[in-house]
Amino acid sequence: MINSMEEPVRRSGAQYLSTKQGMHGFGLLRIDSIVARYHGYINRQSEPGVFATEVTLPLINTIRA
Repeated sequence: MINSMEEPVRRSGAQYLSTKQGMHGFGLLRIDSIVARYHGYINRQSEPGVFATEVTLPLINTIRA
């Protein structure tokens, strides 16, 4: 997922902080929670004007004979 952005990225340690006002900024935490639950991989990168999140989740064979 790649998003454009106008402002510089704000961080507190490894956590990215939202620049939105009000009850916003929970999307990244929800993504992190889902990736952790399914033992996936997450990578975030930013550069001026662009914020990218890469998520990889393992395939689990759920077909039962």
